[in-house]
Amino acid sequence: MTMTTRILSVSMPVADQDKALAFYTEVLGCEVRVDAEIWPGARLIEVVPPGSSVGFVLLPPDGDLIAAYHEFAHS
Repeated sequence: MTMTTRILSVSMPVADQDKALAFYTEVLGCEVRVDAEIWPGARLIEVVPPGSSVGFVLLPPDGDLIAAYHEFAHS
C-alpha cells in the first residue's frame, strides 16, 4: 500500500479566477507558481503562501480541469 508522505498542492474551485488570483496575491501575499493556459480557454493557476511549499490550485468549478491539472502537474 502506498502511503502519502507530503502534499504538493490543494485544488480549489473558484467562481472567478482573476478575482481569486488578486485576493491570494494582493491580500494574502501568495506567490504565483503557475499561470498558464493549458488548452484554449482553460487556465491553470497555482499560488503558494509565503513560507510554504504547498500550492493552492485555483480552478474554475469544472471537474474536467481538475483531472487536466493532475495530468499537467505530474508530466
